[in-house]
Amino acid sequence: MTEFLYGLDGDEYMCDSPAEVYEGREDDHCFEDVPIAEWKPMKIEEWTSLPLGHFVPSALKMIEDLVEGLGEDVSEGAYDSIGDIDEDPGVRAAFEAARAAFISKLGGWRQAQKLVRTPTVTWDENGDPLLDGEPMYVKRTEIPGQTELEL
Repeated sequence: MTEFLYGLDGDEYMCDSPAEVYEGREDDHCFEDVPIAEWKPMKIEEWTSLPLGHFVPSALKMIEDLVEGLGEDVSEGAYDSIGDIDEDPGVRAAFEAARAAFISKLGGWRQAQKLVRTPTVTWDENGDPLLDGEPMYVKRTEIPGQTELEL
């Protein structure tokens, strides 16, 4: 997984690579009965992204919310017994550890953040895709005597 997300303008769901976007939308741009020179270029947006863990509140915020909830839900008098628990290094360390454990279990979802560039897919004379003028896919050449698994 990369730190970037890719999609077309207006896409709700993004992809991990420009190739994945291209492969999912190739039929919208390439037509067998139309000359390659007339195929519509595909502009793919590249976005920076933030992992889901970025949105998890800090340990201090979690402690503050818990203290506030206890004070509101139980009794305002509960604040007196809570004291300055948010300043206790042991409590803060425990919440930091719990937060880190929680974040470590989150999946690969990411939020697009900032559009950084818009590479364009065009095609060479054979209909092979080019990303900003460079081949999108690496061409592998066979080496005599080498099996496919070794390539």
